[in-house]
Amino acid sequence: MSPIASASLNAPVPGSAAFVERITTLVDTVIRPRLQRDNGDIEIDRIEENRIYVTLTGACVGCQLSTITLSGIQQRLMEGVGRPVRVVPTHVVDAHAGPRVPARVPLSGVGATPATPA
Repeated sequence: MSPIASASLNAPVPGSAAFVERITTLVDTVIRPRLQRDNGDIEIDRIEENRIYVTLTGACVGCQLSTITLSGIQQRLMEGVGRPVRVVPTHVVDAHAGPRVPARVPLSGVGATPATPA
C-alpha cells in the first residue's frame, strides 16, 4: 500500500477544522521556511474542500520555476494530510508593485479585413 493510501485511513476530512489546521501547520512549519530561504513566501487565501488557494510572493513573483514550486507544495501537502489536494494559485503579488492585473488587449482590429494594396 502506498504511503498516501495508508495515511488516508487516518486523514482528516477535507473542509473540516482538522484538515484546515493540518494544512496551515504544514505551510507554516515546512513550506514557508523553505520558500523564505530563497526570499519567497506563500499565503493561504482560502481552503475549499480539498482545494487550497494560495498566493506566492517575494522572489516567487515572476520566477519561471513557480509552477514547479506549486507542484512540489501540492505533493508535500498531500503527503502531510494523507489525501489528494489541489493547490491553486489565486494571483501573483509583487511586494513592491502590488497585485498584477492581466493586460487587456483591445479587440477593435479583430475580424477586420486587411487593407488591399492600391
